Amino acid sequence: MTAETPKQRHRERQRAERREIKEAAAAAARPALDQPALAPDLAPPPARIGPGRPAGAGNRATRDWVRHLIDKHGSPLERLLEIAGMDAEEMQRELGCTKVEAFDRRLTALKEALPYLHQKLPQSIQVDGAPLMAVQIAVSGAVAARIGAAVESQANQQVIEGEPA
Repeated sequence: MTAETPKQRHRERQRAERREIKEAAAAAARPALDQPALAPDLAPPPARIGPGRPAGAGNRATRDWVRHLIDKHGSPLERLLEIAGMDAEEMQRELGCTKVEAFDRRLTALKEALPYLHQKLPQSIQVDGAPLMAVQIAVSGAVAARIGAAVESQANQQVIEGEPA
């Protein structure tokens, strides 16, 4: 029987800690049993493990360049809002255009800045008198089994022309 040196005991402790970390990470990565993944194909890819830049990380050079341009020229959104906030007569004098042209430029600036400040309202759909349309959603057997849907395979499917009964 060989006596363990302090160095060997230290290495064994490190290996044990690494095993515990891997086991904890694997346990955390497992989905909860009461909440199965409904669409595993749509799940985001796992975070990159190992050397290299993680997915979605910003580029420092690009971030520095954007910061430099904003410091030098100001934020484009702020400049756009300055134009939108100008009075039509002031813009008319400054640009040497008609009052209608000045108003149109101000309105264009407002429209350009709008998506950055407010979300788009939901669109309503008018269906009165529109023909009915059938929609079929196909999922794989594995996904259907996970969500508890019954899967029926049809060998020969045909499109039937004409109005529904």
